Amino acid sequence: MSDDIGDDDPISLALAAKLFFHGSLTKSSLRTEARKGNLETIRIANKEFVTRNAIRQMIDRCRVPARNNVQLKETSPAGQGITAQQVVRARLAAARASNNTPEREPMSEADRIREKLFMESISSRNKPKRGR
Repeated sequence: MSDDIGDDDPISLALAAKLFFHGSLTKSSLRTEARKGNLETIRIANKEFVTRNAIRQMIDRCRVPARNNVQLKETSPAGQGITAQQVVRARLAAARASNNTPEREPMSEADRIREKLFMESISSRNKPKRGR
């Protein structure tokens, strides 16, 4: 049946999901892709349709290139024996050294009270229970 449909013939989202994705996607999935800008739809009488060409274009837009692990290791800090946490700490230290740390906005009294209550609730959770 899908051979009868031309490249630019409009078909419903439900039929497109059945024909082109053999039921692995639903019309809701296709609507999501349309909302994300990956699928071009046609709206006639408040009903959405797609074409075979639009489905092909969506597949191309959604294609994820294979990762080349060798290249990632060469370019990543981890490939140089540095962890991500060490990179963040180094950047933070450099920002502090250059005195470019962002100033913290003054807290309102209500925010100070919220923070104090939050910190007290955390510390009370971590205290060992007595008598048990």
